[in-house]
Amino acid sequence: MATPKKSTPLACLFVDAVSVDVTNNAPQLIGPMTRFGAGTLLDQQMAALWTADVREAALLVDGMANGLEDVLAQWQAKGLHISVFRDRAALRELANECELMLIMAHNLVVTAPTVAHALAQMEPTLFVRDAATSDDRHERIDLNDRWTGIAILPINYFAELPDLAQDWSVQSALLRHAVQKDVRRETIAVGPAAALQSAIIVDLADVERWQNRLVQQHFDQQAASATPFRRWVSLPFSRKVLPMLWERQREAAQLVTWGRYALLAMAYIAALLQWLPAALCLLIPLLLVEEVDRQYDELSPHRRGDTMASRVYWGAWFGLPIIGIMSVEGMPYFGGFLLGGILSSAIAAAVAMRPADETWVVARQEAVVVSLACIIIGLNIADAALLTSLTVLVSGFWRPIWTRLKAI
Repeated sequence: MATPKKSTPLACLFVDAVSVDVTNNAPQLIGPMTRFGAGTLLDQQMAALWTADVREAALLVDGMANGLEDVLAQWQAKGLHISVFRDRAALRELANECELMLIMAHNLVVTAPTVAHALAQMEPTLFVRDAATSDDRHERIDLNDRWTGIAILPINYFAELPDLAQDWSVQSALLRHAVQKDVRRETIAVGPAAALQSAIIVDLADVERWQNRLVQQHFDQQAASATPFRRWVSLPFSRKVLPMLWERQREAAQLVTWGRYALLAMAYIAALLQWLPAALCLLIPLLLVEEVDRQYDELSPHRRGDTMASRVYWGAWFGLPIIGIMSVEGMPYFGGFLLGGILSSAIAAAVAMRPADETWVVARQEAVVVSLACIIIGLNIADAALLTSLTVLVSGFWRPIWTRLKAI
């Protein structure tokens, strides 16, 4: 009995023998293991597939580069099943399982919306650019068009290809076959302002250019709904620091993580010693380090999971206001507990009202900045706590209330 073919296209990446061994030690060449942000160029491609809801992919390689197996294992652990083929004939057997395949060039940088648009096509399609407005980095398929590096083709094209010499590109052969079959073409604009974006990467300058473009788009989206402190302080700081951390990926995560723990511990010690201004001042760099850690994680292809240590760390933030207020000399035990509880409750309420993508980081930043400002202008601890509580509550509730008012 024949196996029913899947309607979802299979993502296929073809990696040639020259590029598969390229690392940062060979900067003159670009390959799947070339560093791209917090990961590799292959990570960027896998992330685009994952975000576009692709869960099955095939990788045709002539050899396994150092680290390639580790990258594939990380994506397979997330649920993206990747079949690796070294024998071109073995890849043809997939024709028994799928009808269409999504072809991506090995040196292609592509956004998830572009992948999703390609997957939405119900018929074989070559995505092209006008040869007159393109350049040599895009493979020419005839006098009029150049290939953008992405296509939807019938998977049975594998079986229709003649036997190829070992050094012949399967990708180029499939493109030529698609042209001969008069496959439908769609011309797309892929510039910085276009809705669909992709590029063929040929050198490290291209990598840096596209890395900066994707990162800037990410931070622009973050800043659109950010509070003043995040928009003008923590987000720009993260934008400057992240490229330096990506240069030292192995040490970066540990540096940021232990930096957070150390700063929070120092703030607790300062609060217990009744040095509230010092504790609040320590919280400012702590918030900056947290923002860096948050953005590093969001831009990383392999996001870290929630651990017990991280839960304890976030929970410690709720206890810090109580510790600080109760440690003030002359503050009654009940009064300090009450004021600390009000402040903690205000932060918790603001957290609940925030959109999921903002979490409660914003509320803590607002609370620290307002509290420090109150201490600087000379308010006593009781007035500072109440004013901070009110500010955080207002900042947490005004957006959903305003949204509901506009809907009336």
